[in-house]
Amino acid sequence: MQSLSMLRVSASPPPRDCAVYCGFDPTAASLHVGHLLTISALLHCRQSGLHPIAVVGGATGRVGDPSGRVTEREEVERDNLRTNAASIIDCLERIFHNDQKMRGAGPDIRVVDNWSWWKDVGAVEFVSDIARPFRVASMLAKESVSQRMSSEEGMSCAEFLYPLFQAFDFLHLHTKHNCWLQVGGGDQWGNITSGCEFVRKKTGHLVHGVTVPLLTTSSGDKLGKTAGNAVWLTGSSYPLYQFLLQTGDHDVATCLHRLTSLPPEEVDVIMQQHTTAPESFLAQKRLAEEVTRLVHGAEGLTHAETATKALFGDHHSLRSLTSDELLNLFSHVPTTQLNFDHLSSDTTVSEIAVQAKVVKSEFAVHQLLSTGGLYVNGDRVAENETFLPSLHMLPGNLTVFRVGKKTHHLIQWTH
Repeated sequence: MQSLSMLRVSASPPPRDCAVYCGFDPTAASLHVGHLLTISALLHCRQSGLHPIAVVGGATGRVGDPSGRVTEREEVERDNLRTNAASIIDCLERIFHNDQKMRGAGPDIRVVDNWSWWKDVGAVEFVSDIARPFRVASMLAKESVSQRMSSEEGMSCAEFLYPLFQAFDFLHLHTKHNCWLQVGGGDQWGNITSGCEFVRKKTGHLVHGVTVPLLTTSSGDKLGKTAGNAVWLTGSSYPLYQFLLQTGDHDVATCLHRLTSLPPEEVDVIMQQHTTAPESFLAQKRLAEEVTRLVHGAEGLTHAETATKALFGDHHSLRSLTSDELLNLFSHVPTTQLNFDHLSSDTTVSEIAVQAKVVKSEFAVHQLLSTGGLYVNGDRVAENETFLPSLHMLPGNLTVFRVGKKTHHLIQWTH
């Protein structure tokens, strides 16, 4: 964690009841699991009595933040940006509502769109009042700028000016909402320092900034939509729950501290129990429960737990679900439609697996069957097992194949 207060924290500590803010640009229709660290930072600040403000970048999202990127962001169409912003506002408000239910009363949490103040700022005002205090040499020295300037693609003027937009957000929130602290991911350090310096020049006040580490994969890669490994915070709760269940033993304690509201002493107890019986995945289960409840609520946690049992249990677990529940559960897996009328009395399950491209070939099917790695509706498929609609079809004329431990494929039967 890095912290900043213009090198003089003790000279100007933030007021006890001040506001703290974090920004979220709507470059996608949903936040992803990588945003949980900064969201959690806001919630921890709330526990300490600060007033959190989540700023959705309806304006800054049109400019494009270059931080942590080696290429320019693709421009998002304005209609999509507005839709994305509304979706992210809903997501944040849901998470904050769930947090209040889990932790109890605390300072109110404000969710705002920075377009509400940027729409009234003209070009002349931007250049004369906002851009004037910034020094070009200082901006060029920022790591996010120097890295891009040395690349073949270079950097657009819009991206170069992005820190000015974020800095003005800080000034606006400081003067209008008593905001003295900004939090952000580790890649936001340059933008945050620019904002603190801008507020100091404009008001004489020494505001503060804190960055939290980015959430990365075990190989150190950043999680996000650009990296192609995003786990979204909207839609089904199952992918998030499963992602957290797969947290490594060496990371789970850190995640429990950073992503949940559990007291440190309770985390210590959980880890002691986990160390005694690591095969039970006690720590991972508690992490998945706490974070899924925060993001999706108690109902979402129940859905994820039911889905996990159904996905990795037998056909009785799957048959307990309705057709709508099954379709929702498997909305993220490959789906194939097959004609029921083309079935014959001697059609085998393995033949259907090949026809639906669950596996690539008959040879691959035989390999799976020999190792017990092919399942239909949760039950292991036997060699030459005949497909029986009464046994192998679930509610809504659906069949679920599983290859190995994790790969699922849904078949929808039509007439």
